[in-house]
Amino acid sequence: MSRNKLSGRIPKTLGEMDNLESLDSSHNRLSGEIPQTFGKLSQLTDLQLSNNELTGSIPSGPQMDSLNDPNFYANNSRNSGLCGMQVQVSCEKALPEPKPEESGSQGSWFSWVMLETMLTAVIILDNLRRVVFTL
Repeated sequence: MSRNKLSGRIPKTLGEMDNLESLDSSHNRLSGEIPQTFGKLSQLTDLQLSNNELTGSIPSGPQMDSLNDPNFYANNSRNSGLCGMQVQVSCEKALPEPKPEESGSQGSWFSWVMLETMLTAVIILDNLRRVVFTL
């Protein structure tokens, strides 16, 4: 999903995809906060969110705390509004106000819904493949 001109907020439901292992949404126009639901992603081993316009506290959790390379989140100072132990920036500072969501963001919502549907299908197919091979 890198470099696909995705915009808008990251859907909270991505954090409910229990088997998500890798997510590269770098070099887009994502804004707002990283959903706190990402803290529940126990299989996540690679998360690339650099070069977006994200702000707020990076979620913590067993896997999120291990993804502590600032390059996963920052670069080019576009995500400079992020804070948390992963980027070694205290969240106690006043954070910039998030930009209001642009009107007419139906296109980005549609893109995210399609993307979530495709990722869910991939996970289901992968799980089916594992079941077939174990039989």
